[in-house]
Amino acid sequence: MKYLNIVGGGAGHINSILQSMVHHEKQLMHFGKTIEVNKLFKQVLKVNVRWEQFHKRIARVAGGMLLTNLAVTTYILVIILHNKVFSYVHYWLLYRLLSNLCSLRYFETYVVISASKWMFDQLNECLQEVSFLAKRDTGANELKNRKFGLYLMEMNYQKPNHQQNVYLKFKIFRSIYNLLWELTKIFNDIFGLSLLVNIGSDFISFLTLTYWMLTAMTRLSPGLKDFALLFAGFTCLVPYLLNLILICRICYLTVQSATRTGLMVHKIPHDSANESHVTQIEEFSLQLLHQRIAFNALGFFNIDLNLLYTIAGTTTTYLIILIQFYLNAEAD
Repeated sequence: MKYLNIVGGGAGHINSILQSMVHHEKQLMHFGKTIEVNKLFKQVLKVNVRWEQFHKRIARVAGGMLLTNLAVTTYILVIILHNKVFSYVHYWLLYRLLSNLCSLRYFETYVVISASKWMFDQLNECLQEVSFLAKRDTGANELKNRKFGLYLMEMNYQKPNHQQNVYLKFKIFRSIYNLLWELTKIFNDIFGLSLLVNIGSDFISFLTLTYWMLTAMTRLSPGLKDFALLFAGFTCLVPYLLNLILICRICYLTVQSATRTGLMVHKIPHDSANESHVTQIEEFSLQLLHQRIAFNALGFFNIDLNLLYTIAGTTTTYLIILIQFYLNAEAD
C-alpha cells in the first residue's frame, strides 16, 4: 500500500511538470487574455477589479494549506519517532514531499480558477449596476413625464441617449464573457490531464488509507498507543480531502457565477420597440447558451461538488468489496 501511494504521488508530480512544459505557450496565452479582461474593466468600463482583496484571499488559502500539511507531517513524524520505527522515517518524508508537490499543483489550479470567478463576480456587479440605474432612470423619467404630460416627447428625446449608453456597455460585457469562456477552454487544456492524474491518485490513496484504518480497527487493542496510530491514519486523509474540496468548490462557485450572469442579463430593462436593443439582448442570450462555463478532467468528468459525492460513493463500494475479501481471507 505504501509503495502504491508513492508511485501515485510521483506520477502526479511528474505529470504536472510535463504538462507545464508542453502547455507553456497556452499558459502565456491564458495570462495574456487575463490581462486583456483586466484592461477592459479598468480602461473601458472604469471599474476597479480590486485584485488586492483577491490576493489577500489567496494568501489565506495558501496559509491554511501550508499549516495543514505541516501539522500532518509533524504529527506523523512524532508518532514514528515515539514508536521508534526509524526505518519508516525515510518513506514518510519522501511520501509527504511528493504529496506536498502535488498540493502545489492543486493550489496553482485553485488560483487560476479563483481569478476567473473573481472576474465573473466583477462582471455581475457591472450588470447589476446597469440594471439598477436603468430601472431608476426609467421610473424617474416616466414619473416626471406623466406629471407634465410630455410622456411621448420625453421618450423620444431623453430615453434613447441613456439606453444607447447601456447597450454600448453590453458589447463590452459580451467581449468580457467571451474572453472568460476562452480562459476556461485554455484552462481545461492546460490542467485537464493533471487534474485527472492527481484526483485519481488521491482517490487511490484515500481508498487504501481508509481500508487500512478499517482493518486495523479489528487488530488494534483499545490503548492510547494504538489510538494514536489510528488517528495518524485519519490525519493522512486530511490533505487529500482539503485538496478535493477546494478544487470542487471553487469550480462549482465559478460555474454558478457564470450562470448568474445569464440571469442578470434578462433583468436589465430595455425598450422592446427598439429592434437594435432587442437584438443585443438576443445575441447575448445566444452567446450565454452556446458558451457554457464548465471545468473537466480531460473530458472524463466535470469538476464540481457532484464529484465529491461520486468519490464518496465509489470509495464506499470498493471498501465493501475489499472488506469482504479481507474477512473471507481471515476466516480461511
